Amino acid sequence: MPEVTQAKKTMSKETLERLSKPVVRKEPKDMYAKCTFSPKLCEKSLELTASREKFHSRIETVIANHKKSMDARVNPKPRFSFQPAITKDEALEAKLAGRGDFYKRTADDIATRKKKAETNKQEAVAAFSFKPTITQNSKVKVEGTFLERVAKDQDQRKNRDRSVKVDGECKFQPEISKQSMKIMKDKGGGNKFMTRMEEDLQKRKDKLAATRKLLAKPPKGFGMKKRGGSKKKDDEEEEE
Repeated sequence: MPEVTQAKKTMSKETLERLSKPVVRKEPKDMYAKCTFSPKLCEKSLELTASREKFHSRIETVIANHKKSMDARVNPKPRFSFQPAITKDEALEAKLAGRGDFYKRTADDIATRKKKAETNKQEAVAAFSFKPTITQNSKVKVEGTFLERVAKDQDQRKNRDRSVKVDGECKFQPEISKQSMKIMKDKGGGNKFMTRMEEDLQKRKDKLAATRKLLAKPPKGFGMKKRGGSKKKDDEEEEE
């Protein structure tokens, strides 16, 4: 079966020339015939505008200043014109030119320093050649890493402490030395800990009750003012 070739549509030369020409619109001849209006300015306006430039002149000045400022932005003047005189050494310049620019030389120097530090570290480790021999015991089974074994041991210890219950019949009381007894007498009067705590609690309760009783009383001078006011009222009634 013969192949069917698709014909390409091309634009003729005449059509291209016609489309590329600009469109010229004809204006009617009597377009400005009816535009006969011309404004009249008063004498005051003429006096105000006599010393000023014309409108178009002012616009041209603004455009020129704007263009000047834009040119100054495009081509700014250098702020610092100082240029130091550098001593040129051809041998040194040739040596540095083979090593590349400043950034390449800095990167190479950092890489050299790191390589040297790694070499020194390996040499220091190689100085200690001792390697311990570990006895292999098939009966001991090690499960997990070191940290996992430590975590497991801590969990077992916590569970064991929780499972242990204190027996109610444990009435053991340790013997206290003479020095400890002396310290307890000086500070706590020789009483037991719970006794001292109960005494302190009772003192706090008594202090709170005394404070509430004091706050329940009326402030000083309140009754005197009231009695003074009633006496004055009685005197006024007697005068009437």
